[in-house]
Amino acid sequence: MSNQALFHGRFQRPSIGHVATVEAILAKWDHLTIGVVYNSVRLTNTDLRLRDYVSQVDIASYGPGRNPFTQSEVKEMWKSYILSMSLMKRVDCLIVKRIEFEPDFNVLFPPEKIDLVFSELNPEDAGADVLRHQLFPEVLGREIFQVKPSLSIHNSEIRRLVLSGHASLRQFIPTGAYEVFMKINGPKRMKAAIRA
Repeated sequence: MSNQALFHGRFQRPSIGHVATVEAILAKWDHLTIGVVYNSVRLTNTDLRLRDYVSQVDIASYGPGRNPFTQSEVKEMWKSYILSMSLMKRVDCLIVKRIEFEPDFNVLFPPEKIDLVFSELNPEDAGADVLRHQLFPEVLGREIFQVKPSLSIHNSEIRRLVLSGHASLRQFIPTGAYEVFMKINGPKRMKAAIRA
């Protein structure tokens, strides 16, 4: 285990669940890089073991309405959160390719220096998350570390609660990120994405 960690995802607006994972990582690692993933160009030589995983992620994560915010906007939300929590010395944020389409992943994030960290699976996790946990250690040839955040809530559950009128988005978006979310007209863009 190194003293640096990488936590990656689309983070189609950072949520309190994502922040709980960040807190769990910072309890074990000195430094964290948040990798904001974008739908990078598909490689023709993608490892065949990832075929089912890639198909599921393409539908669940990159289908219509799934990404109302650009990776630059998501990075801005994270950076504002990091600043509001005075975490600049311990956390940074990058825009990264999908791991399955980044042949130089272990060069960019060497396993001897940077640990790849996922949240532990829970019963509500989708098939793609389960496949990722099973396949990535073998395909990447590196250990994948897991943390158990104090709170685990999927963005789909947040959307359901907000749409049903049982909650407001403000309850689920951390300070700093929320201010950027409002500045870029996040609520309207999310509603348009949900309708799509």
